Amino acid sequence: MESSPPSPRSPTPLVHRKDIIARIKHPKKGFPQKDRLQDRKVYGQSFTGKEGVDWFIKNKVVNSREDATEMGNQLLEEGVFVCLNKKKAMFEDSTIMIYRFLDLETFVLDWLLHEKQAIIHKIQSPQTGFHRKNRTRLFTKHDDCFVGSEAVTWMIQNTPISSRKGAVSFGNSLLEEGIFCHVDDTRNGFQDANELYRFASKPRRIPRKPKGFHEDDTTDVPFVVLFNLKFPIPLVHCIVAQLNPRDVLNFLLVSREFSIVTLKYLRNFSLYYFNRRVFGIPVRLTPNDRLELWMGVHSHWEYFYGRYSEEIRELVRDGVPAKFRRKVWQEMLSSTEMLKKNPDMYRFCLEKFDEKNEYSIRKDVGRTFPTHPDFRGSESSGQVRLFNVLKAFAAFNHEIMYCQGINFMAAVLLTVMSEEEAFWALIQLMKIHHYDHIYSKGLPGLVQLAGILNLLVEEYLPEISDFFAMEGLKPDIVANKWFLTLFGCALPIDIVTSIWDRFLVDSWEVTLRVALSLLEISQDIILNSKFENVFSMFDNPPVLVTAESIATVSRRYQISQVIK
Repeated sequence: MESSPPSPRSPTPLVHRKDIIARIKHPKKGFPQKDRLQDRKVYGQSFTGKEGVDWFIKNKVVNSREDATEMGNQLLEEGVFVCLNKKKAMFEDSTIMIYRFLDLETFVLDWLLHEKQAIIHKIQSPQTGFHRKNRTRLFTKHDDCFVGSEAVTWMIQNTPISSRKGAVSFGNSLLEEGIFCHVDDTRNGFQDANELYRFASKPRRIPRKPKGFHEDDTTDVPFVVLFNLKFPIPLVHCIVAQLNPRDVLNFLLVSREFSIVTLKYLRNFSLYYFNRRVFGIPVRLTPNDRLELWMGVHSHWEYFYGRYSEEIRELVRDGVPAKFRRKVWQEMLSSTEMLKKNPDMYRFCLEKFDEKNEYSIRKDVGRTFPTHPDFRGSESSGQVRLFNVLKAFAAFNHEIMYCQGINFMAAVLLTVMSEEEAFWALIQLMKIHHYDHIYSKGLPGLVQLAGILNLLVEEYLPEISDFFAMEGLKPDIVANKWFLTLFGCALPIDIVTSIWDRFLVDSWEVTLRVALSLLEISQDIILNSKFENVFSMFDNPPVLVTAESIATVSRRYQISQVIK
């Protein structure tokens, strides 16, 4: 009788594998680890392949030595441990093969110490290092010393450190290690000031583990770490100063994507995160680096936003690349979740539409972005989709139904996402950012917003305030349509979408800042124009009005307290 072939083994589920990893790493109940001597080489705290297989069998993790060997290979591929005495080795049931658990923190520290020594050597070089010379301070002569502020400048120019605050932090670490000292030994701390320092003749030994570097607290080491591991993950980029190395490895194990591309995403975000959180400054990323950063955030949104939400929000403020805007806007508005919970709602609203609103909707659809290729012509796909979204929204929201201005907001969303996605995004925009208050009966939200803008213009732009006051009017008379359409009716679509990026993070504060920016940028033109021409000016905004100019000017306005 012929025996049936054995069924293929399925891989161990990830959740079980996590439990297994914790068990085999247990210092007392896990794999037997000890120092070993083989081929005249000493291997510290390691285990053999046979011992690992024996442990799997003894603890009833698997039933056969073949299954134990296969599980060992899975763990080896994931980087749980590495082979010490053979390159690119498999996990084998053998006393010859020696393995050691991968301690990611140790790899980081090994690289860190090597790189730090290289930087110290460069700093101490008489030709290329800190500018040293004999100096006199308070009638006292000090030989071969350097100035703190000059050293800070040198570090920014010659090391990965990108801010003066970061250079001071690094200088303090060198000072603590005794690489150099203050000429007055009683003073502590490295300062970005006109203080004098000299290199120590015999610096203290650099500690193996920097002060404050713990498993869950890695805030004291200002380095971007790049190190090479001899297993299937070829490059790991992480930031030691803030991103926990173990967090990096956990992310890689969960994502199951061991590609250089994925790891580059993590490196770029780590660099951004480090500069924002530690030094409070934007990182100097090239356009390609920024695009790669966004590729990583877009691919792993839940991971990054769940752990580093403030840094992601700062990224969104800086502008979302067009190709990633659809997902980012949906996530910021939580509209995808609403779509999944109500898969038939959009079709239901289209069927229940009250035709008494059809005439006003059709009339406004034809006026929406008439020069945009998607909305050009009554039969264009953009106008058809816009009409459907406005019909469904009117049926869904019985209080607002349809008001003039909503057409531009829906059209902006349609330039980014599909018809049904735009419907739910519009609903969430009204709810989360209280736009329903703007369009409620009597427009109470618009009245309130206009009053705040008038106060801000009076404070920040008094000449424009006086210009309107001469006609007995207020500046909000030109801004009301900006607020009703979230600038959709007044600016080119590329500028509007960049404003919306910031609006989805900071809400109405952005709206007021942008309104002030438009008035400030156009101030000379407004003051030199006839009053009746001001109203039509922003139908074709001045050439000075760009996304960059609006972003630059709007940052100068601090209006949070005014809004509160």
